[in-house]
Amino acid sequence: MNFDLPKNIAESIEALSVPILESISKEEIEGFKPYYERYYENKYCTIFNTDTENNDIFVRFHTNRLILVSIAAGHDIFRHKKTIESIDFNVNGTNMLDISISGKKKAGAKKLKKNSVLCFIKCKDDDKQYPVYSCIPSSLIEVNHLVLDKPQLLISSYKELGFIGVLYPQRSGPKASSIDKMFADLKLHSESEYQQYLGSRREATEAEIVP
Repeated sequence: MNFDLPKNIAESIEALSVPILESISKEEIEGFKPYYERYYENKYCTIFNTDTENNDIFVRFHTNRLILVSIAAGHDIFRHKKTIESIDFNVNGTNMLDISISGKKKAGAKKLKKNSVLCFIKCKDDDKQYPVYSCIPSSLIEVNHLVLDKPQLLISSYKELGFIGVLYPQRSGPKASSIDKMFADLKLHSESEYQQYLGSRREATEAEIVP
């Protein structure tokens, strides 16, 4: 059944029909955050650093509780401008690439402790293997195969496509309190805390080389 709206109602509807981009202010468009900032809470793990090695890990907590693990900007690979040659997922006789997950309970996932190694990174003109730690008591449910073909993504896109794997955290009790407790127990840095940490580390390094 077709019918015409009264003229005044039709004019009101037309006046309200504004193209989406025209309905958003320039300030709102410029301030629109990319997906990896809107849906992830960024944390940083530095507990595996020593006086001579910086193994900083970037840990992203998604709103669905899954975790992405990458190396952070303060890692020695970043600091020394290394070129990543390959990533080895063979750890203590287990190939992390062989995991096969099924069901809601993630059957087949690889159980990890906070100090479990996910993989080793090999860089060009460097005999050293750099371990990447899980940082979180969790289960490895997926390896990012993109970084196998393009390992340099760990540097060029570490906040987006350059993650190493997807983890599912172990927890007990209510979700919020469990996650907050995890942050505190594992001494994970927030974004601002990590920047302060890097600043302090730079100052300490500069102080050591001043004659």
